[in-house]
Amino acid sequence: MIKIFRYLIFLNLILAISITIYNFFQPKDNFIYIGNQNSLANVLSSSLNKDINILILGKSGLGYIGGENTDTIMLLHLENNKIFLISIPRDLLVEVNGYLIKINSLFYDDKELLFQKIEELTGLKIDGYLVIDLHLIKKVIDFIGGVDIYIKEPIVDAASLFTLKPGYYHLTSEWTEFFLRSRYAPDGDFSRIRHHHQFILALRNKIEALPKKDLIGLFALIQKEKSHWETNLNLIDLYKLWSIIKDIKEIHSIILDLKTKFFESGYFETKQGFVYGILVKKDISYNIIQNWLYNKIKNEEDY
Repeated sequence: MIKIFRYLIFLNLILAISITIYNFFQPKDNFIYIGNQNSLANVLSSSLNKDINILILGKSGLGYIGGENTDTIMLLHLENNKIFLISIPRDLLVEVNGYLIKINSLFYDDKELLFQKIEELTGLKIDGYLVIDLHLIKKVIDFIGGVDIYIKEPIVDAASLFTLKPGYYHLTSEWTEFFLRSRYAPDGDFSRIRHHHQFILALRNKIEALPKKDLIGLFALIQKEKSHWETNLNLIDLYKLWSIIKDIKEIHSIILDLKTKFFESGYFETKQGFVYGILVKKDISYNIIQNWLYNKIKNEEDY
């Protein structure tokens, strides 16, 4: 039973901390379901080797400027007994009704349009989604007593220029927020995205080591904070997902960044005026991006 609890918690938090908890609750009436509500269960029932894609969206939440923008956009792709974390830049500009708009602003107004744009870009069909905010992450970090992280490059605060130098750190909730939100770096937001991938792995290690009483307490905490996350996954979905991923050890990171040569960055005319963004180059089709992503997954490569 202890092992089951650990893997349920791991699933919850590698999907940004709250999927597994959802099997204790009924879905909210205003949830938007992607296609058929039972589509994920049908996919899982058809074959245990079927590819699965869960969209993970992270936002700052209430009290933050732009708190409803999904600044973390990540696909959790399960294939061949491996997990791939695929990140899409929050500043990506997509066309909507003849205008360019940042992809991270779509969730608040039109969830289904956001799902559509991500599927068009990646070629991966979204089977389910979850959203989590920073408030819950900080509360979880406080509850488990922090996480251990090795910082590879200096992290600089844009306002004070305070710098965390490379080395090993034990992050409390406040330092976790600094680690997850800081993007004052030569490659800007892509540095923050790498931090997110690193954080998920560190969080997994910490959760797996928790004793049974703390695992139960963590369930209770996330239940109490249910206003800070949402998902369209149900009990059957979660059980079948758990049965697939409980023994997965291999996790790969893939980030769609400027090094791929697919995008250009700069200031572009959008519906909101001229803003900084990332745009797919004119000579790059979505098929090229999809084929690149396909090869990375098949060759089990990080990027």
